[in-house]
Amino acid sequence: MSGKLLAASFFALAWVVFGGGPTFGNLLFGGLLGLAVALLVPSPGRRSAGSEFRLLPALRLLLRFPLDIWLSGWRVAKLVLSPAMPVRPALLELPLRLEGEGRIALLANMITLTPGTLTVDVLGEADKRLLIHALDAPDVEAAKAEIRDGFERMILDAWGRGGPSP
Repeated sequence: MSGKLLAASFFALAWVVFGGGPTFGNLLFGGLLGLAVALLVPSPGRRSAGSEFRLLPALRLLLRFPLDIWLSGWRVAKLVLSPAMPVRPALLELPLRLEGEGRIALLANMITLTPGTLTVDVLGEADKRLLIHALDAPDVEAAKAEIRDGFERMILDAWGRGGPSP
């Protein structure tokens, strides 16, 4: 049960951070939402190996994601406001190390919420890959490495590789 409380606390904290601040209403609603989500997540005994929740890596992800959004927004603004507008768009096909629909959906949404990138599709049945549109990617391999070593690595650290159950 302590794992459920830990997960509920994490979701409550995320709601407060992204929901407008530590007001009583946000704390109450975030706590209830976190508890509901934690109760819907399968217990550790039903999960596959390597899929346990780890709080510190999840907190790193929670703190890093808004920073990445801000930095990407800054890069896109500079690019768009540049008189020459040196845009080099690219479609990236990123092979995934993640398994499980929940983890893949989290990564796909984080990519889409980051200015300058958009997840277009999830490709493949057995070997999942994301098709990503990047507004400016002069070096396609470097762009893929940035996602793989950033968001995907942090999701792996926080929730493990995954498996059949999210």
